[in-house]
Amino acid sequence: MMPHYYYQNYQQHYNDPYFPYYQQLSYRQYPPIDPGKFMNSAQNMKKLMNDASLLLAKMAGSRRFSLELMSAAQAADQKKIENMIKSTGVVLIPIVKYTPDGLILTFESGDKYQECCSLKLNLRWK
Repeated sequence: MMPHYYYQNYQQHYNDPYFPYYQQLSYRQYPPIDPGKFMNSAQNMKKLMNDASLLLAKMAGSRRFSLELMSAAQAADQKKIENMIKSTGVVLIPIVKYTPDGLILTFESGDKYQECCSLKLNLRWK
């Protein structure tokens, strides 16, 4: 509940256009809504999430795969990392960055004309 003195101050300046809490929203015009691009983004995101899910399942389920991937990342062997990721069955290969603490995988939509979405995974091993 607003203290009494704030409430009086608010009521006194309610119609003052320079008062910071003054809002006049009725003059705004919004563009017409077309959910097509939004729905397309959601569809593309589903594809990215499926690829990410395949890769995460392999990482979580295979100790050997995870060990080899971590070793390749620590050795900065980009080619081996990409080949290992491809071997999981993903369609879109993520952009892979590695740090001493883990991997950063960024899945981006493959449609260059409608770069609608991306999915970034931060996986740590330290």
